[in-house]
Amino acid sequence: MEYFGTALLLNLLCISVDRWLSIDFATQYHHLISKRRVRAVIIVMAFVALLLKVPGFIVYWQSFAAYCDWPLTKVGFTVAQQAWTILTVPAIVGVRVC
Repeated sequence: MEYFGTALLLNLLCISVDRWLSIDFATQYHHLISKRRVRAVIIVMAFVALLLKVPGFIVYWQSFAAYCDWPLTKVGFTVAQQAWTILTVPAIVGVRVC
């Protein structure tokens, strides 16, 4: 779920940039954009989400509890995991807001 949350934030960022470019630079952007470039952006977005979340999964895997009949839950945040979350999530949201 953490990966998908990050991927969704990156997706919103890409959509926002796409809308901004299509409005402010309509003629140039219309000639520049293609299905191939859109696919490339989607692949890059998924890869960046992996880069942001996989290190946290590797180091802090013990803080997750998974059961067959319950949803995935977090046991607790360590100080290092809190720092990792503070560094990754606001960076994406901050770029999207600007």
